[in-house]
Amino acid sequence: MNRRILLVEDNKSLSTLISKKIVSTLGFEVDVAYTLQEAKLFTAAKKYFLALLDLNLPDAPNGEVVDFMISKDVASIVLSGNGDKEVKKTVLEKNIIDYVNKGGIGDINYIIQTIDRLYKNQNHKVMVVDDSVVFRNMMKKMLSSMFFKVYAAAHGEEAILTLKENQD
Repeated sequence: MNRRILLVEDNKSLSTLISKKIVSTLGFEVDVAYTLQEAKLFTAAKKYFLALLDLNLPDAPNGEVVDFMISKDVASIVLSGNGDKEVKKTVLEKNIIDYVNKGGIGDINYIIQTIDRLYKNQNHKVMVVDDSVVFRNMMKKMLSSMFFKVYAAAHGEEAILTLKENQD
């Protein structure tokens, strides 16, 4: 499984702290980009398990890096020092995993725990059983974004058949 993370953060002290903590705690490889342009170069050359994205970069001050990573199907967690609730709401409406404030060591520990959990989730399967196609698809999308292998069924009989076909 891919154990490489792209950290896009223009604060060199913070990016060094986060990347060293990821490497020492989780054993992931970390590539650091300081601009959107550098992030584009990294994603052209390598595949990533996850990207950690600063919302405000010198060449992308309005979160353009988020849209770029979404367009490349790179699962992303947004890091922001912006406390504006409207900005947070707008970003959370995008297909990202989480929005984390860059307020201190507790936030960095939360990022580390989240990466660890997401990586472990790849080994787990989940079944969503509901007769509402809208709810079923919403839950499937949400759980898939958390790296679970998700099965969906409209009713009990379909769920039992899925369980028989996937006994693990």
